[in-house]
Amino acid sequence: MMVLGVDGWKGSWVGAYVEDGVVTWRHGRFAELLADDKTDLAVVGVDIPIGLAEHGRRGCDLAARAALGRAASRVFLMPPRYAIEAPSQAAANRLLRAADEPGCSA
Repeated sequence: MMVLGVDGWKGSWVGAYVEDGVVTWRHGRFAELLADDKTDLAVVGVDIPIGLAEHGRRGCDLAARAALGRAASRVFLMPPRYAIEAPSQAAANRLLRAADEPGCSA
């Protein structure tokens, strides 16, 4: 059984195909990752935030960090909606700091 994990990467997508414990990496358009004729995918998991908090951090992100313990930094904390909708990273960080929230990285 082959599974595929997909995440955004450098304006494109990166896919980790896993079969029998062996990982193969590819990147490109999302549809291309799914349409690879060499694979019969049983499961596809996409790392993309669903739903944004109006203020503060998402509870699911905080719970995932708590569950991971020392590996908590592997979970990226999504900023609140108003920061995501800001016209630039600098504007988002100004809004976040004004709300006593940590800034966001590029």
